[in-house]
Formats: sequence, C-alpha cells, structure tokens
Amino acid sequence: MKKIKFLFLATMTLILCSCGADLSLVAEDIRLEMESQIEAELNFDVTVGDIVLVHAGGNKYESIVTVWGNGESAQFALDVTWDGYNYSAIWEPIY
Repeated sequence: MKKIKFLFLATMTLILCSCGADLSLVAEDIRLEMESQIEAELNFDVTVGDIVLVHAGGNKYESIVTVWGNGESAQFALDVTWDGYNYSAIWEPIY
C-alpha cells in the first residue's frame, strides 16, 4: 500500500451468544471487519491475514496483522478487549 497517512481506529461491539464465543470466532469477526473498513477507506480490495490473538493480561489481547492490497503489504497493531461475550477492537498501522 502507498504510505498510509492516517491513524485508523475502529471500535466494534457485538453481543455474542449467551454461552460466550470462542476466541478464534472473535478473531475471524475482527478480520472480516478490518477487511471491510480498510477497503472502504482505501477504495481497493485488501486481504487481512490470519489473526492470532495473544493474551496480554486480564481481558486484553494483542496481535500484529499483515494486510495485503494493491501489490503491497502493511502491518497493523491490533488491541482487543473481550469479556467472553462482547469485544471491542482497535487497529492502527505500524509505520
């Protein structure tokens, strides 16, 4: 991607099934949302790599995610708060 000159923050909260959700399902939801929002911002198709959430403590998780598009790639820092039912995700490009 051309140098991304923006700081992209997105927060999303979902109510998941009453039994809670698997962390891998949360990661997949976040991956799809990242693709959608980044594509809308840049106006071209992107592919977000697999998200592996690493427990950072308490209900906080982190990841580094690679995004490919327009013949280039970029990495994003991803911070997730997940209580077993709801999550919020914030991602921003790493320069």
